[in-house]
Amino acid sequence: MSHTPGAVINDPSVPPDLWTEQMLRAWKHAIDAAKHSPRDKKFVNLDDLLEVTDHTVRLSSPRSLQACLHLGIDPSEVVYRPMDTFAERGMRREFQQIKYDHHETQRREKLQRLKEERERLIRKSDEDKSRASAASEKRRKGGGDRDLMDRDRKRIEALRRRQQREMEQMAKYEAQRQQMADENQARVEAERRTAERKEEALEKRSRQMAAERYAREQQQMQIEAERQKQLQREAVRKEQERQQKQEEFRRQLERIQEAQQEVLRKRQEDMVRKDQERQRVMEQQNKERQAANAEARRLAEERHQQVVENFAHQLAKRQSDYEHKQEELRIKLKMQEERHRQLEAEKRRKEEMKEQQRQEVIREAQNERERRVQELLAKAHEADMILQNFIMQKKLANARRAVEHQIEFEDKTTRVENIKRVKALQRMQILQKIEAETDRVRRLLESRQHAQERHRAANVNLSIHRQSMNQQLERLSVSKKWRESLSEEGRAELEKVGKSGLPSIGE
Repeated sequence: MSHTPGAVINDPSVPPDLWTEQMLRAWKHAIDAAKHSPRDKKFVNLDDLLEVTDHTVRLSSPRSLQACLHLGIDPSEVVYRPMDTFAERGMRREFQQIKYDHHETQRREKLQRLKEERERLIRKSDEDKSRASAASEKRRKGGGDRDLMDRDRKRIEALRRRQQREMEQMAKYEAQRQQMADENQARVEAERRTAERKEEALEKRSRQMAAERYAREQQQMQIEAERQKQLQREAVRKEQERQQKQEEFRRQLERIQEAQQEVLRKRQEDMVRKDQERQRVMEQQNKERQAANAEARRLAEERHQQVVENFAHQLAKRQSDYEHKQEELRIKLKMQEERHRQLEAEKRRKEEMKEQQRQEVIREAQNERERRVQELLAKAHEADMILQNFIMQKKLANARRAVEHQIEFEDKTTRVENIKRVKALQRMQILQKIEAETDRVRRLLESRQHAQERHRAANVNLSIHRQSMNQQLERLSVSKKWRESLSEEGRAELEKVGKSGLPSIGE
């Protein structure tokens, strides 16, 4: 699996060892690209990432990638992310801003750390070159292979012991890290369950308060409706009583009028009957007087005429009195009717006023009821708003804490991943160093073995050559001619060789 320099490989599911291998390949690829690229080609380094841009920028500078590798920071962690990339479904803008600000702060802090690490790597590279040059010069000037091999063996043993200690420390750290991760996960889960229980309790309390408030409102409305019905029943009852009284008064007035009419009718009939009876008696008397005395009839007729005239006069007077009484009675009845009508009108006016007052009271009661209902609704709405605001604030606080916990958890996870990557790089470097040291010692041992074999072969050849030379010298010494032909220095050297023999190559 290959990656271009600065490619986004910050996947938590990628094991640290695999991430280290990928970053090493990316770093080597960047080194090769830098070697085979023109000198004026610009590579993206850490300084370029400080600028805020809308397009994605990836690291391609070898030193910058090496700094990322040594700190365990993936290049994607220091790439600028616009605020829109933090948007999630249902997330508020302020929480999105919090995540954006936190990421930008962490990004700039990581860039600063990477720049410091890059400078350290540059200094270390220069120091390593100086030490390597000094060591090469030292090896060139002196020191035998045996001392060098002893130092290498001691260094390898020390390296192996240090590696063992580091392995044990890494195993201990991994166990502690796993324990901390488990504890953090348990704490986050406990906090989440606590927050859920609090939110459920809050919602339950809210629903309970809403139900109690609804029950109170329904009870108030029921009481008010019952009171309104009672007022309406009372109004209907009073109206019925008023109508009954009015009907009773009307019937009583009709009975009075009928009784008065009946009295007048009976009086009139009695007067007519008495007049008829009187006229009959008078006719009977007239007949008797006519039968008794014609003279008397004349006189009677005269008296009768007088009586008739008097009676007619009396009858006319009675009729006039009767009519006058009838007129007075009619006027009196009319006055009574007028007075009754006025009383009835006054009573109706008073009843209407009472009805108006009652309606006004009812309207005022209704208005008061409406006002109280509106006040209750307003108070309930205000309480709802306060409760909803409280719930919203609690939800916002819980959501903010959840975002902060998520950010904290992601930071811890990132730090742990960075440390694991650094440890993986250290393990890889240690293994590579051990392999390199082992290979170097192996080559030194092989070189020494080959040198020893060459020395042994050369010594054998020299020994054979020395014996041959000694034999020749003995033969020459017999004749004395060759010895005499040598100078004094040559003869002295020859004597020295004859006594001690030729030196071996290995000495």
